[in-house]
Amino acid sequence: MNFLAHLIFGVLLFTGLLYFIGYFSDNTNIYKLFVAYIILLTSSLVPDLDHRKSIIFQVFNVIIGILLFIWIVTTYGINLENMGIFLLVYVLWYLLISKIILGKHRGFLHSLSFLIIFTVIIFLSTMSLLFTSAAFTGF
Repeated sequence: MNFLAHLIFGVLLFTGLLYFIGYFSDNTNIYKLFVAYIILLTSSLVPDLDHRKSIIFQVFNVIIGILLFIWIVTTYGINLENMGIFLLVYVLWYLLISKIILGKHRGFLHSLSFLIIFTVIIFLSTMSLLFTSAAFTGF
């Protein structure tokens, strides 16, 4: 499935699940529901992290580049040598993540094993069944 199919299926499944368990009521926490749908949207992007032309892969690498740049500048200062080190480390990171860790498209990130790992990480970081359900159905 592509991103849009993941998203549509996830929204329908998650909304149906919430309706089935009776989550919608007069005292529904709109903020939590909004955050849950943001998590669902983000989770819909995760399976395509291994595709080099996907939105999430490109955004992920830009964020890593910015964080790496900030770390080098704050730790070692700004000079030509440090900028060369930054470029070298960033290129090595990009090659490592895109060629070795992520591997082929529709590989490990599309497996049931990764879905379980991803869901456990979301649960442990939020301790919320609502957010975990959103991540699971979005994936």
